Amino acid sequence: MIVVRSAHTSTWRQHVLPLAPIGQLWQHRQLIWQMAVREVKARYHGSMLGPLWSWVMPLLALVIYTFVFGSVLKPRGAGWGELTSWHLALMLLSGLLIFNSFSEMVGRASHLILGQPQFVKKVVFPLEILPLAMLLGMLLHLMISLSVVLLLGWWLQGTITWSWLWLPLILLPHALFLLGVGWFLAATAVFFRDLVPTMTALCQLLIFLTPVFYPLASVPEPYRAWMLLNPLAWSVELGRAALMGTAPPLLGLLCFLGLSWIVMQLGYGWFMFLRPRMADVV
Repeated sequence: MIVVRSAHTSTWRQHVLPLAPIGQLWQHRQLIWQMAVREVKARYHGSMLGPLWSWVMPLLALVIYTFVFGSVLKPRGAGWGELTSWHLALMLLSGLLIFNSFSEMVGRASHLILGQPQFVKKVVFPLEILPLAMLLGMLLHLMISLSVVLLLGWWLQGTITWSWLWLPLILLPHALFLLGVGWFLAATAVFFRDLVPTMTALCQLLIFLTPVFYPLASVPEPYRAWMLLNPLAWSVELGRAALMGTAPPLLGLLCFLGLSWIVMQLGYGWFMFLRPRMADVV
């Protein structure tokens, strides 16, 4: 009996190996760097302020949040009621910046492959590097914006907090999660064109299911475990803890890393599974 195996089946099994994305991307590291530099230049092309926009917008948002949430709405729960207006704005801004990185990935990844058909037609071009190059540019923007939060925290506390050293370790699983989402959406949008409005509506709802405008501790206990299935909840809560001077729990950080790695691995496997079929529909 002769068993015929398709090329797609072997490719699928090859790319679901735990370290398959790392090895594949490392081979194209120079091209990834060039595409990432191109991504950063395109973001600020034609802008008078350039990268300073990554500072100006968070500063403007900080002033508005300080007035609205510090003087008008005044959120309550899990210690937030005792925070000063500036500290409260700091908490809100940090959570919103992290969520906005996810929202940007969702919005841009859905158009990533469809907007660059010239790369799809080239068999030798590694399409899988496009979401990563886009992510690197987004992370630079996020880190510049978060520096506003760090500077404000330094001004409010009068000293640099050692817990800030945890931020790179928290951003790592957040980046892995975004990369997995980017791979999944970039590939799926090629075949399912309704994905763009669907994900836009989902982001508008998901922001209220992520502890951006409230602390996770204020969520009733029966629902809190369900909210932790959302990786963005881990990003926001762990990031806030580090910014406010508390070391994140090591077990929670490891769980977040494991969850993000699974999302990244599945997103990569799904992208590579659909990769050979993209040229037929683009």
